[in-house]
Amino acid sequence: MYVVPYILGPEESPFAETGVEITDNPYVVANMMMITRSGKRALDRIGESTRFVLGVHVTGSLNPEERYIMHLPEDDMILSVNTAYGGNALLSKKCHALRIASVHAKRDGWMAEHMMAIEVVRPDGRASG
Repeated sequence: MYVVPYILGPEESPFAETGVEITDNPYVVANMMMITRSGKRALDRIGESTRFVLGVHVTGSLNPEERYIMHLPEDDMILSVNTAYGGNALLSKKCHALRIASVHAKRDGWMAEHMMAIEVVRPDGRASG
């Protein structure tokens, strides 16, 4: 089993979400390390907080008739069993960033988005995004 602490959003932002994914899949770990701010900095931020999302992913049998994906926003928990599809296995992606964070955002008065919004500033100072 692998344990991946992560941050969604800029580390300094008060709106950044934190989570921990437990998985049996090294491919999931590699991808989580690429798409989130993970590791010690995430663990440090989680250590300062009383709130984080716990995600448990088990690859299991991959039988579609035995696939279970559960989002439990009232418990800050995601369970994903018998799936290897990225949207269901990389729990920070759609499960946390879109579904759980949307509940947090509605409750706390902000807006959640699961895709990156980016602005590029040219050397002359003009911005596009």
